[in-house]
Amino acid sequence: MGVYTIQPMGALPEGRTMIVWRDFNNPIFDSPDATCLRMYDELTLYCRAAAIAAFDPDNIIIRLPYQKWAYRISTGGRAVRSRVYKQSPFSMIG
Repeated sequence: MGVYTIQPMGALPEGRTMIVWRDFNNPIFDSPDATCLRMYDELTLYCRAAAIAAFDPDNIIIRLPYQKWAYRISTGGRAVRSRVYKQSPFSMIG
């Protein structure tokens, strides 16, 4: 099991933390932003949207309110704020 946290943003203004089934390759604490930081060492609108889209909701065990501490652990202690996120990553989709 692991903890997956989505930071508050336009599409999900209250954010979300979930207990999930995870692959052994994934960190115990993870987030879309942490995925982008691991893969590209930066956060972009497209990367965050792709990371959220790749998340499998069938792996969710329980949904919880946003937990900032879990988000910070997932990003290695960094509170990632991107200038790109004045809007939802989904506002550009259809």
